[in-house]
Amino acid sequence: MMSTRPSASSTSDKTCSSELGLAVVHNSDKCEFTLVLDNTGSNVQPAVLQYEILPGIVDLYHTGVPEAYRGRGVAKHLAKAALEHFSNQDDSLIRLSCTYLQKYVRDHPLDKYTPKLEQNY
Repeated sequence: MMSTRPSASSTSDKTCSSELGLAVVHNSDKCEFTLVLDNTGSNVQPAVLQYEILPGIVDLYHTGVPEAYRGRGVAKHLAKAALEHFSNQDDSLIRLSCTYLQKYVRDHPLDKYTPKLEQNY
């Protein structure tokens, strides 16, 4: 089974604004969505949602938020951006391997992306 893994190059191809004024950036070369949490030059790592492209499926497999920012709704901005993006794509199904994303979808079911979800989560 062939899959698309992140490449060494890095190109941002989409930015989605969150309600907090922060920007979720989609980097398709790295197969991830990121959210920079501190732009003051400190060493805070960005929040990230990673995925893998498989034949007929995009697998959203990991969401990570730095510990100091957990519980503040940061991951929901990544989830919303990724689900919006992939629900507008071709006929690929969306697999939710990440447990946070599984919970997010259960708590926020939307007709826009529900038909695109692989039903095994």
